[in-house]
Amino acid sequence: MDLAAAKDVLRRFLAPGADTASLLRALRPERRDYAEVFVQAAVEAAVATYEPAWNGGALGVRTQGAVDVELWGATTDELRSGDAPAAKSFAPEWRTAARHLQRGLTFHGFRFVDAAGHAVGGGDGLVATTAGWRWFPSPALAVEGLPAPPPEPEPATPPVTSAAAAPAPGTSAAAAPAPATSAAAAPAPATSVAAAPVSSPTARAHERIAAHVFAGDRELRAELDASPLVARLRARLDVEVVAARARRELLERGVRIARTLAPDLHRVVDLVKERLGLDLEVEIYTGHLVLSPAAALPPTLGRVPLVLAPLVLESCDHHELRFILGHELAHVALGHHALTPKHLEGSPEVDVRLTARLFSWLRYAELSADRVGLACAGSFEAAASALLKMTTGLQTQRWVKGGAELARQYAELATLGTEQSPQLWFETHPFSPLRLKSLELFARSAPLAEFLGHMGAQLSAAELEREVRQIMAWMDPVLPRASAPEALRRFASFAGALVMLSDGATDPPESALLARIGTAELLGEVAEALRSGAGALRRALAAAAAAALLLASRAELVKLVEEVASMAMVTGGASEPERQVLRHAAELLRLEPGVVDAALARLGRGLD
Repeated sequence: MDLAAAKDVLRRFLAPGADTASLLRALRPERRDYAEVFVQAAVEAAVATYEPAWNGGALGVRTQGAVDVELWGATTDELRSGDAPAAKSFAPEWRTAARHLQRGLTFHGFRFVDAAGHAVGGGDGLVATTAGWRWFPSPALAVEGLPAPPPEPEPATPPVTSAAAAPAPGTSAAAAPAPATSAAAAPAPATSVAAAPVSSPTARAHERIAAHVFAGDRELRAELDASPLVARLRARLDVEVVAARARRELLERGVRIARTLAPDLHRVVDLVKERLGLDLEVEIYTGHLVLSPAAALPPTLGRVPLVLAPLVLESCDHHELRFILGHELAHVALGHHALTPKHLEGSPEVDVRLTARLFSWLRYAELSADRVGLACAGSFEAAASALLKMTTGLQTQRWVKGGAELARQYAELATLGTEQSPQLWFETHPFSPLRLKSLELFARSAPLAEFLGHMGAQLSAAELEREVRQIMAWMDPVLPRASAPEALRRFASFAGALVMLSDGATDPPESALLARIGTAELLGEVAEALRSGAGALRRALAAAAAAALLLASRAELVKLVEEVASMAMVTGGASEPERQVLRHAAELLRLEPGVVDAALARLGRGLD
């Protein structure tokens, strides 16, 4: 059986009226197939991994919109070496998995493509046995944790590459398409100023997991990267120097867990590193100084210090550890340490708008890391229980097995409205119910299904991002900008101008912030009102408030007051005349005076 025969099997899925269920059943392994594909010591583990997936209908591919199939392959020996051109088209974890696969076989990766050549679905692990074509996607999941089998004698002559390993017509072996089950199959996002050099280990890892990055993370990161102010703030703080100091403190006061002390833990680290394509050395620390359940520091001297609390080490199984380690190392691979709240400290240039955008991005980055962690764990249940253990301190399965229930808690939380807790716009992590709900959506999405070689995805990539954006909007500040209703921007502009004039002096930071709130046309109206005096500004403000009351919810009005309050805080604090203007603005919006004091207090903490 050769490449043409394998392609013929897969093209049957594209035939009009194809019976997908029957075609999949034909690829399901029988018991004897497991023994033919896996070495003896790995057979039972493979059966225990694949049979529940087949029984539950989880294995399959997406073919909607596909017009053709692309195929590539490599022999077991090529996969074991990892250096053969054919093997480079497979995800890195295949090299480890291949040690548990029988020699003399050729494994195929494939992807279904649309008319434009874009992948719509795919998988790997298609192999011909004596009984026919069988499908064993992502075998690394089946053999994880198994000890490496003893070395086998090398064949007397080099193995001959099977015809099935040849590249698709019109391509070279080195240019064979990347497997759709790998995150590398998706294009990397636009390069940002904080992106690592292309040749660096973190850049290679970034390419592997680019498909998992939340769209909000990518877009807001690009916006922050494009800011000259952000570039100046980054230049003031050497992240690697900070990481080196933190590592020194870990060496002084913590406990470094050597491989000899916890070989099982280090094997999980190795598996996650391989899945991410991360080549950096990972050091694991624990001890009484650990303040968070898990944290990865920025790379320093070619090493990533990874800190795990005793709670994590003592209560998490290896599937939960895969989620936690994948999440933390994703922060490293995606360069999330390039901008932190510490960069904003002590700079008079920083206003509340930048602070709010930074904290929104930090929350988005957590979702990207959660997705990578789930891809490493391969199970929503494991990811949910790990997240619950870290956020609640609960340790036994009796309490943490209800991750799906916590995801449903989001539905009730969303009905309460953001006015219940607007102070949490400056949280670095999303609320736990929001994270669980976002993870549950990702677990049902096409990007994860393609990465794991499963079928039955209920959400396309576009649907996933749309729903997650709606969830995260619950915590996002609504700052008046071009997309906001004109009445809200008008109110913010006139109120901001009154704040600016209230203390008799106009400061450049205030003028700059006011300029970012309104459009050019609106700022022209503000300038004209300024020439007419404060009375004209107040009349314009009252008219804008009347319109805002018809359009906005109470939560949006509270956020509107907070936006105007940023005018007072941008120069270091609110004077009493500025507070009076803010109270008058709140009164026009029928909000109690305490809203102003609460807003100023929150903004002050956000800028500390």
